[in-house]
Amino acid sequence: MGNDISSAITIDVDRNNLFYYSGETVSGIVRLNITEENLEIREIYISLIGEISYRTVGTGGGGFRSISANKYKIRFYYKKLSLSGSNITQQEFIRDRGRYAWLFQIRLNDNLPPTINQSNIFPRIRYFLQFVIDKSYYTSNIKYKKYLTVYPRVNLLENPQCLLPSIFELENRKYIELKATFNKLGYVFGENIQFTLEIHNPRKILILHSKLSILKYYQIQKEFDGFIVYKTILPEIVNLTNEHIMERFSIKIPSIQSPPSYKFQGENPKIFVHIYYRLKLTVKVRGIFTNFHINVPITLGTEPNSDLSQQQSFNPLSISYSSNREQSIFNDDDPPPDYDTVMQIVIDKSWYTSNIKYKKYLTIHPRVNLLENPQCLLPCIFEFENRKDIKLKATFNKLGYIFGENIQFTLEIQNPRKILILHSNLSILKCYQIESKFDEYIVYKTILPKIVNLTNEHIMERFSIKIPSIQLPSYKFRGGDPKIFVHIYYRIKLTVKVEGIFNNFHINVPIILGTEHNSDLNQQQSFNPISISYSSNTEQSIFNDDDLPPDYDIVMRSLQ
Repeated sequence: MGNDISSAITIDVDRNNLFYYSGETVSGIVRLNITEENLEIREIYISLIGEISYRTVGTGGGGFRSISANKYKIRFYYKKLSLSGSNITQQEFIRDRGRYAWLFQIRLNDNLPPTINQSNIFPRIRYFLQFVIDKSYYTSNIKYKKYLTVYPRVNLLENPQCLLPSIFELENRKYIELKATFNKLGYVFGENIQFTLEIHNPRKILILHSKLSILKYYQIQKEFDGFIVYKTILPEIVNLTNEHIMERFSIKIPSIQSPPSYKFQGENPKIFVHIYYRLKLTVKVRGIFTNFHINVPITLGTEPNSDLSQQQSFNPLSISYSSNREQSIFNDDDPPPDYDTVMQIVIDKSWYTSNIKYKKYLTIHPRVNLLENPQCLLPCIFEFENRKDIKLKATFNKLGYIFGENIQFTLEIQNPRKILILHSNLSILKCYQIESKFDEYIVYKTILPKIVNLTNEHIMERFSIKIPSIQLPSYKFRGGDPKIFVHIYYRIKLTVKVEGIFNNFHINVPIILGTEHNSDLNQQQSFNPISISYSSNTEQSIFNDDDLPPDYDIVMRSLQ
């Protein structure tokens, strides 16, 4: 941690797990063993620092059009305690033949964002104690860091709305009605989620299975990320054709150290943090466009209260997604398989309370000619380096394709330490945004066969992967109504697994999929390739920063 060879430093705090809530006091002792004589010191101090780190994608000039991930660190919290000077009492300072010790206490502020991604994953929020010996005539000081985990206190009773029962009702185009009743939407880790699932199935369509997931999302500045915390299949609802199904469930939230639901805005507008959770309840039904997907926002707090389990079920919140039997219910978070245009015939009858209606669904896709965006037809180079000095270079012949075409690329690995390269795989992901809702799923995934269990110092392989015929092209649409916004986009995810911790490579490549087949597409030259470099710092581990992000527009705009 930057210690001088002539000194040994340790920081011990009053908690073995190094975990604190905001508003608490961090107490401990600093021990210093100095063997160097006549060490001239200007000041000795310890500080408690909170730091936000994030990345933005920038475009550079020059002979090559390059895209680089710029890294930023912002210190949003700083408290300093001097350990030298007349203000230090005998009880706080101990000296014994070159061995020194100082007692310290630093109180945390009440309103602080939680620790996120303590390691080298971006984005991240970290807190650490830093002990500094400020030397008078040396170019560098002696420093030592000890990382802490800090979470804010979130009392669910301060948000009583989340403790009320809530009802979610949906209906699909097979006249199946689903009703999910949650006893509340606010929990603490380790608590049970209790809910009732009721299904009316008049046609006795086969209900295949149902599952529940807990998802965690966070936003730091403009970077988003998210992942599945817990996932389970609900055992009682599997291969049923009953006309009426009603089951009660109690699912325990994992007792993990995870930040609570929290939103923080610092004085600096760049310091914005938002952590939030949601439940995803899925019921699979036989047929096309018949599945149910319920997305339930929940609040996870830190304060256990006996009142939480005693909420009554009076006046529950009712959220209904459909009451019209003629309206098909689609998952708001599933990629739109088409732009459903409805042809509707109406017979207006004079003497009846309801008219006769009939609908026929069509599939409409926009035309997307890749030649209208020639930038996507240029070669592109992605370069990474991990903390084991392994350098990876991926060269794609272009980033614009049509369905059924081959993705051609070269993968080159410089491995001077001959670390074991376990395997590599490639995925094609389809992402979409409709209004403010985002989702993505894997269209195609394969293991690259030539890079498996290798320790070669230099590896270079060429690959050609065929894109499946998925039909829906990359497209962005904005209607006259600001709520009408649709964005469909794709990306390639290239992963190289390396032996060890924090050594893997994850390359996320935005691509454009068009509809127009042109002979020119396969004749693009490789002059002036786009070069994208994500790391030149060997101490930085390369992680996947784009799992479940709600937006990839930054990278796509950089390529336009």
